[in-house]
Amino acid sequence: MPTGEGYAGGGARILPRDLLKVGQTFLNGGVWHGRRIVAASWVKVSTSPHIDVSPATTGLSPDDFGNFYGLGKDGYAWHLSDLKVGDRVYKDYEATGNGGQLLIVVPDADLVVVFTAGNFGQGGIWGRWRDNIVAAQIIPAIR
Repeated sequence: MPTGEGYAGGGARILPRDLLKVGQTFLNGGVWHGRRIVAASWVKVSTSPHIDVSPATTGLSPDDFGNFYGLGKDGYAWHLSDLKVGDRVYKDYEATGNGGQLLIVVPDADLVVVFTAGNFGQGGIWGRWRDNIVAAQIIPAIR
């Protein structure tokens, strides 16, 4: 930020392996290598639904909405989604960056996945990576 303050909503420079550590810490309820880093209560409240994501809540027209978002719910700094794998649905929470930087945590699969990309301004693509790669390829491979 021009004020010198960090802006976690964009511009963070994090190595993929360090982003995985954030996801693993949340997957472990806020604990990293036996040490509490994040309050368990914050992990729970921040990854719980607090707002619907829709054309009405984003101010986008229904025609434009899919280019930027998918229908869903958001927690605090996390997007919440359902991953359909066969006849089972896995809940996930995701931190995403404009360009396709994705941190996806799937608690019921004990899974954390990171993608890095440069598809800026093409939010409609990122959900496909979650659905076509994580749900269709990775989770079935580890079940």
